[in-house]
Amino acid sequence: MDKDECKRSVRALWKKCFGDSEAFMDLYFTRKYTDEQNIYTEHGGQVVSALQYFIYPFQWGSGPCGRSVGYLSGIATLPEYRKRGYAATLIRKAHLELHSRKVMFSMLIPAAPALFGYYRKFGYSTCSYRSYEEYKLPEPAAVGYVEEVQDVTPAIYKCFAAQWRETARSVVVLRQDDLETVVADWRMAGGKVCAVHLTAGLSTLVFVRRESDETGLLYELPHLCPPAAKTLSHYLKRTFPGVRSWKRVASVSKGVPFAQARVIRVHEALRRYAALHPDVDMCLKVVDGDIPANSGYYQITQGRFKRAYPAANIPVYSPGKLTDFLLQDAPPSIGFMMEG
Repeated sequence: MDKDECKRSVRALWKKCFGDSEAFMDLYFTRKYTDEQNIYTEHGGQVVSALQYFIYPFQWGSGPCGRSVGYLSGIATLPEYRKRGYAATLIRKAHLELHSRKVMFSMLIPAAPALFGYYRKFGYSTCSYRSYEEYKLPEPAAVGYVEEVQDVTPAIYKCFAAQWRETARSVVVLRQDDLETVVADWRMAGGKVCAVHLTAGLSTLVFVRRESDETGLLYELPHLCPPAAKTLSHYLKRTFPGVRSWKRVASVSKGVPFAQARVIRVHEALRRYAALHPDVDMCLKVVDGDIPANSGYYQITQGRFKRAYPAANIPVYSPGKLTDFLLQDAPPSIGFMMEG
């Protein structure tokens, strides 16, 4: 199967399994999909199961954003070919590919609540949650102004990246071209991307969308300083005069399960964890049937980690249990993926 034929077949698989609009798929298969990052199973001249993986910078704790995280997307199998282990094989292949690329964690967003249990079989642990709550608009005031973003300039991207890094202890950081794709997707779905400017300059970005005649959605609303909140309120009341209730969707440490993570390179993850927790002193054993290089004995002490000798009576960690342990006090934020 040549590359063009494969891409068409993967797109047909996506359409049948997810039912997304042609406009969304045009965006995904033009801006995100690449042949090199597509793993698939072919049967009878068609792609019957596939997934794509992408690699993003990952900030875990303070300091430079140099580490990386994989993101699995579009995991799908044609209904008539399910329960044959095709998706399981592709997921394990993706893990080995990410490991070879020195990726620390893999993450994904299950398409349905029932799939959280399915992905746990592959070492995934719920790591990211959402809250859905009413947002009370403050008394409006035109302290600054709101610009509706059409194109992602370097200044817009810098503001976006900064607000995520400042409000989360660990975060998947999109690059500028990724943000451009997300903005295009959001606007295509009828939303607006609002850049709130104050006297001191660009303050924050807010993703806004009308949900019904009387309700609106503020997606991944960041922390707003009082002047920015008042300016946004002024804009919303003027632009959406019929909307009486606004719902805020935000990343939180506990709430509605949203995304899952799995450790991919135990060495790198333990090294970073040790540096972030210099007071931790422990030995552990890791057993990873899908990535054998991860299995072994490890010691963490005085901010460092090293391989250890086999010993009895030390805790044993599966990939899921280890992921829970590593990220328990810093659940990663993973917003703004192209979720369909």
